[in-house]
Amino acid sequence: MAQTAVPLGSLSCPCCFRPGAPLCEDFTPFDMALKVAGMRSLLKAHSLAAYLVPSGDAHSSEYVSEADKRREWLTGFTGSAGTALVTADKALVWTDGRYFVQAAKQLSGTEWLLMRSHEPGVPTLEEWVRTHLPEGAVGADPRLISIDFADGWAASGCLPLRLVPGNLVDAVWKKRPPVSSNGVLPHPLALSG
Repeated sequence: MAQTAVPLGSLSCPCCFRPGAPLCEDFTPFDMALKVAGMRSLLKAHSLAAYLVPSGDAHSSEYVSEADKRREWLTGFTGSAGTALVTADKALVWTDGRYFVQAAKQLSGTEWLLMRSHEPGVPTLEEWVRTHLPEGAVGADPRLISIDFADGWAASGCLPLRLVPGNLVDAVWKKRPPVSSNGVLPHPLALSG
């Protein structure tokens, strides 16, 4: 599906409402509502129905550096496993049973809806997208989506997955911690078996 250009006049920053851009240069969200508003502004700018925010990093690690905690920063949920989905009018987080109590507490009072994975009556991410998003594309950072996930997504009959260069969360997260650059250390054979 081809991306439709959005007229610049229809875009405005959620913090100052300046027309012509999805986010102004001064946009620094200080609360959950503004973070989600920033994401929604970028959804519109990229002609996306939704944006997918997994917990992992470019190496598919479950435990990630501070700079890679995009889902945590966006949602406030600090568990190590979960996936967020932002749409024009919904904000959802899927996580497993290890984190139901924690996620419910951390998402309480926000617009984030906890989707308790594998519980009766709770749709999977793909089922929810098929049911609630009739058209458009779901955006994702290609560095954070595995080939297996993309293949499974395509096979599930969901909206197309559009791999968006750069990360939309990073565009909103102006004060993101620097990416660590620690050196590689040899691990002696005597310690590795």
